Amino acid sequence: MKKPTTIQAFRKVMMELLPDVWPWPGLPNTGNPLNLVPGDDGDLKIGYPFSGPRFKNLGDGTVLDFVTGRMWVADPSLLGLPFYGFSLIWTQRKPAGESPINYSCVASDSNGSNLIACVYGGRLYTSSDYGVNWTERKPAGDINYGWYALASDSDGSHLVAAAYGGRLYTSSDYGANWTERKPYGEYDLPYTCLDSGSDGSYILVSFDNGPIIASLDGGANWVLYEPAGPVNKRWLSVACDSDGTNLIAAAYGGRLYTSSDGGANWTERKPGGDVDLNWMTVSSDSDGSYLMAGVYNGRLYTSSDAGVNWTERKPAGDVDKKWSCAASDSDGSNLVAGVWNGRAYASKDSGVTWEETHPYGHIDLPWQFIASDNTGDHLIACFYGGPLYTAVNEEGLLFFHWEDAVDACHNLNYAGHTDWKLPNIKELMSLFYINPTGQQIDLDFFTVENWYYWSSTTYFDNTVAAWLIEFLYGLNTAGNKADSHCYALPVRGQPSLL
Repeated sequence: MKKPTTIQAFRKVMMELLPDVWPWPGLPNTGNPLNLVPGDDGDLKIGYPFSGPRFKNLGDGTVLDFVTGRMWVADPSLLGLPFYGFSLIWTQRKPAGESPINYSCVASDSNGSNLIACVYGGRLYTSSDYGVNWTERKPAGDINYGWYALASDSDGSHLVAAAYGGRLYTSSDYGANWTERKPYGEYDLPYTCLDSGSDGSYILVSFDNGPIIASLDGGANWVLYEPAGPVNKRWLSVACDSDGTNLIAAAYGGRLYTSSDGGANWTERKPGGDVDLNWMTVSSDSDGSYLMAGVYNGRLYTSSDAGVNWTERKPAGDVDKKWSCAASDSDGSNLVAGVWNGRAYASKDSGVTWEETHPYGHIDLPWQFIASDNTGDHLIACFYGGPLYTAVNEEGLLFFHWEDAVDACHNLNYAGHTDWKLPNIKELMSLFYINPTGQQIDLDFFTVENWYYWSSTTYFDNTVAAWLIEFLYGLNTAGNKADSHCYALPVRGQPSLL
């Protein structure tokens, strides 16, 4: 986000945008960017002449402006879903530095503070402060490695890391020290996915074209599972509940299986019918009752009864998608799913409704892996060839990227009207009035936050940015449309002045 402009720079732009009423008639323009002199508009503190009340509260959550003829939403915070949607605030993280990196997997503890991320053909990193700072870990020595699968227990102390075409390691001290484990003997193996119980004692491991293996004692000893019988499958995703009792396993080019007795017995599940499908991703809540499963070049499904019955979900519409990753909070209410070379979607109602979330702007991305904490308030995600991102669910703060703000206002149905829009910079500036503490919005009629509000006006010398207004102190600046998170104040009606 750019720093607020000087008075001089802003006056120049506003004269171009609002030539008839800016600066207001009769006020000399000194051009002084810092100081106020007698006769300057900042000294006189007067604006467009108008007699009588300017605003009227219409009693339906809107305010009418008699000067401009515009109708405004009085308190945007009362609009609620789906207008504001999720408020997932994403932050780019760079454990491995600035270069593009092929992050392949991520994992989180129960509150999102302790994280682990790995690079395929690179290194392994842990964070104990929600991803702000990272420490390189070296389970396999000081070498680049084919890291591909990770798991964490509930407090982040017990970790598991495995390489595709390599070995598997566990740590019981937040990644400071590691022990090589040998689930299948002295072999390098194509590990594809891991999951762990809440205390790290139960570990579930899958292979590409192999069996499924589990440990009940933190990796010291292992047992072999064969959900599909004595045949090797392309097990690309597995998940377990908090104690390793309820399990789910997905075979790419095969079937979906669940177990309710720690893997002793398995039941085939058929969310997509009695056919082989490219099952790519699964997730489980803490007790194994709420499950999610996605098909690569297919559909996304959820179950609320441990896999007995399934419901098809359509986050991206009634189309096949390359569902590549999925995550759930502890009770299955907060879900997130990603599409390979597509978008990421989040749900706060167990998959009934979904909204796109945009860590990297409104573009398709090869989503690789997503992990959630117990509440769904902290996420960590990676996509192939790109950065690593963490997210905080700031529900109630109602932030948007610029394009989200444009869409949300355009789609708003409020107070009996459907022609709302995101206001331009002239419309937002028209709400300023002069008082002894500076230019502000009239707080007798509007409820606003102490942060910036998007305008629909693109910044004059940089089209990737748009103008922003801060109402409480009269600040103006420009924010990157894809990276800045700001509020929106919807407006409607034909202008009489602007």
